[in-house]
Amino acid sequence: MTALSTRALPIARRTSALYCATYGRGAPLLLIHNLGASGQMFQPLIPALSADYTVIVPDLRGHGNSRRLPLAESVGRLAADLDDLLDLLGVEPTFVLGHAGGGAVALQLAREFPRRVRGLVLSSPSALAAPASNGPVGRLRGGLASLLGERAGSCSPTAGHQLLQSFDCRPWLSQIRVPTLVVAGADDAASLARTRELVARLPHGSLEVIPGTDHTLVEAHPDRLVDVLVPWLRRQEAAA
Repeated sequence: MTALSTRALPIARRTSALYCATYGRGAPLLLIHNLGASGQMFQPLIPALSADYTVIVPDLRGHGNSRRLPLAESVGRLAADLDDLLDLLGVEPTFVLGHAGGGAVALQLAREFPRRVRGLVLSSPSALAAPASNGPVGRLRGGLASLLGERAGSCSPTAGHQLLQSFDCRPWLSQIRVPTLVVAGADDAASLARTRELVARLPHGSLEVIPGTDHTLVEAHPDRLVDVLVPWLRRQEAAA
């Protein structure tokens, strides 16, 4: 593992740079963690992915080792941070995987900075298919965010939940022109309808439903996720 060193950067950029760890070598692959978590959640995926890819794992502002940065006021701010980070790393374009709420940031990055993104993977993205509410579904999302935040010791899960409440990608999903793989767990039955709606709105979207799994794909079923992810990435590389 290596970490992005910002000591040689001008102070204006150094003070705003995200913490970032990188692994392996090959085509770049950016992993965006769930809101309320940190890049540490991707550790189960790193050994397999870093064999063929340069895996870039930042901590979003206010999360993990980027806690020194103030919390974002919008998903757009988080996407702009990643654009700055990729500029510092000299990376363009990259495959991007966003898990759960991190998928919102991945989609925003692809929308606002399309030159940065070669292909998208959205893992367990059900919360993105419709804006959060104060009803049972909204409370469930808040409970999951709280669980992740407590385990990660990162930003306030309430703050992350509020960002998702104000995020609705449905009006502009047709603008996402890159190939997009959406991966969901078959046992996440309550969310599959929203996930299918999300895929239907993506011009180049495809859905992979993994049997015997739920929304905890990264944490509980990393091998199953890798078995779907790596062949898809290789097909995109071959098609380029």
